[in-house]
Amino acid sequence: MLDEVCGELEGYLERPLKDVMFSGDPGGLLDRTLFTQCALFAFEVALARLWESWGVRPDYVAGHSVGELAAAHVAGVWSLADACRLVAARGRLMGLPAGGAMVSVQASEAEVLSTLRAGVSVAALNGPVSTVIAGDEDAVLEVAGHWRALGRKTKRLQVSHAFHSHRMEPMLAEFRQIAEQLSYAAPVVPLVSNLTGRTASSQEITSAEYWVRHVREAVRFADGIGELNTLGVSTYLEIGPDAVLTAMARDTLAEAGPRVLLSAATRRERSEARTLLTAFAELWTRGAAADWRSLLVRSGARPVDLPTYAFQRSRYWLETDPAALAPAVSVTPARREPASAAAADGVLSPAEVLAGLSESERVEYLRDIVQAEIAAVLGYGHPAQVDPEKSLKDLGFDSMAAVTLRNRLGEVTGQEPPATLAFDHPTPQAIATFLASRVPSVVTAGAARAESDLDGLAAGLLAAAQDATARERIVERLESLLREVSTTQAALPGDRLTDPAGVTVPSDLTDPAGLPDIEGLKTDDELFAFIDNELGTTS
Repeated sequence: MLDEVCGELEGYLERPLKDVMFSGDPGGLLDRTLFTQCALFAFEVALARLWESWGVRPDYVAGHSVGELAAAHVAGVWSLADACRLVAARGRLMGLPAGGAMVSVQASEAEVLSTLRAGVSVAALNGPVSTVIAGDEDAVLEVAGHWRALGRKTKRLQVSHAFHSHRMEPMLAEFRQIAEQLSYAAPVVPLVSNLTGRTASSQEITSAEYWVRHVREAVRFADGIGELNTLGVSTYLEIGPDAVLTAMARDTLAEAGPRVLLSAATRRERSEARTLLTAFAELWTRGAAADWRSLLVRSGARPVDLPTYAFQRSRYWLETDPAALAPAVSVTPARREPASAAAADGVLSPAEVLAGLSESERVEYLRDIVQAEIAAVLGYGHPAQVDPEKSLKDLGFDSMAAVTLRNRLGEVTGQEPPATLAFDHPTPQAIATFLASRVPSVVTAGAARAESDLDGLAAGLLAAAQDATARERIVERLESLLREVSTTQAALPGDRLTDPAGVTVPSDLTDPAGLPDIEGLKTDDELFAFIDNELGTTS
């Protein structure tokens, strides 16, 4: 597919695009806007078609600046020939006299708007507090300096022109003429617009004027991600040469928690094959209709029978007995389920296992989980290869890997680790110790189970109230249980005791003076009325 796209673009370029993309680019042509935008379009379209051949087809598409042109073509707005013509015209006409500047500011759009001046405008809204300004260089740098003086981070973008600003206006008339000559079709996949941050209507997306405005106006990427979240999208795949948009989208989706998966199809300076396969597996575990047969058709892979003899193996499943302390979770499980989901087969979740462990056991248990998740994120062959005392930076982490680890640990443990987890706790051991400190105590876990059991007991009592024989047996057992609680003595210090099952009981339940006078309840009806009152079942 890449050959086909590059072939369509060749008539608009002075050199074959594929040669420029893969020959080391000795002349620096890829830094020229025309080649940059054509190369991005070709790469993204080819990669999108590759994923489609593996059975992964989007429910929605979105892009960022020129990426929206690739998204629109994938959605069916233009033929490949028309899309290539528009992309090439956009890149060529943007070759205006150099000048202007673009700076990313750590501030919200509303904050930035209050400090703009003549010659500067908002060029992109990338996150809740990530706004790009563009325009005349002196004016842009002056605004950036204002924010820097307030302690906000600023970063000048390495671009040749001030895109999405008034400095693009000299090209708009000619670009409009070319856009008006193309054939448009209603998208077959909904497209979320950079211009509005909402799902584009067919009328909008099939007008030449929309694409002219697209060159000049701000890229409302963060709004578009918010729209996708509102639409219920929980799985995102970035189709591009790196994971830049994935990191930006994560900032916008920070409150969505671990239910959201953000994956990148490729990563700079990472193995292409490993990154693609990892992203494919992540989408599949989230229920995407991924076709493994299509993926592996040219690999030579084939099903094989397992050996019939005992062979060396590593166990990855959590034991049902917390005391067994199974050392790790699966690096590549068949299906990842959030820790909050109750296992149908009765297997305890990590959160439930942790509730029954001592403090030191929790740290050990969580360290094994952290090592397993780090191995999965970084592509290690086995969790044992992850040194728990080694810094995450030395293990190979970057900011995207840190975000991925935080999300995976949130899924496995049922916690919501802070976004700065990997930076505040820079070794696997430190992360495990931190996560262990956030595990509810045995007392809290036991009390929660007791309250849940009491809810069930209340329902059962009411259901059995009409059966005289059942009432008699229930009353007898309840009286016996309450006497046992009131007379049991604890070996623990302080004012708490623990029953043989390990559930800690407040001392006010063990002091006969603090208990209701059940002996004073003369009839079964009085006892049931007392129970209803205590359980809150009476109105």
